[in-house]
Amino acid sequence: MSSLARLLDDRAPLDALAASLDTMTHTQRVETLAALTRAQQRQLYEAAVTAPPLTLDAFVGDTPHTVVPHRGYNTLPLTASARRFTKWMCRQPAGAVVGWNDSPFAWLIGPGFFTLRPTQGHETQHSAIVVDYYTVPSRDGMPAAWPWIRPNWLGLQAFVYGWCHDYMRQVSEHVTIGAAFKWGRPVGSWFVLCRDDEG
Repeated sequence: MSSLARLLDDRAPLDALAASLDTMTHTQRVETLAALTRAQQRQLYEAAVTAPPLTLDAFVGDTPHTVVPHRGYNTLPLTASARRFTKWMCRQPAGAVVGWNDSPFAWLIGPGFFTLRPTQGHETQHSAIVVDYYTVPSRDGMPAAWPWIRPNWLGLQAFVYGWCHDYMRQVSEHVTIGAAFKWGRPVGSWFVLCRDDEG
């Protein structure tokens, strides 16, 4: 069991969890996060309620066109390899932060394009930043190699990304955690993201 997992099982405060992650290399962080159970991810999300509010710069910085991958692991009832995915993000010239989901099932369920934005109104009770799948971005300023854009209510991807908001919380310098909501209600699913500064 990793030091992070032990801290979570012991209900350690967020600063202890963050310190554990910050001492790891990127590879160690990625593998540690991938090994967390559903219960441990839930505990991590609950612990992160005490974190300072996230900003968009925590995900992509302020330079347009720079693509930043975030390596992710969800709590869906799948095999370990199938739970892995990458959220590719970049800032458009007008300032919006957009991205898509690369997963083993992207060929079937689609890329799941999203807009990352500050929360508003009642959303702020969950977090300061939300992955918004309702707001499908424009192609402006996106890398040419990214997949073609389609609305998230179209086809099989509606079952995964349609009518979905993911509310994000800061864990450590590189790590964030999200909780999935559909139609404004929690679905009991979480995921961790680890920013890959090396690309």
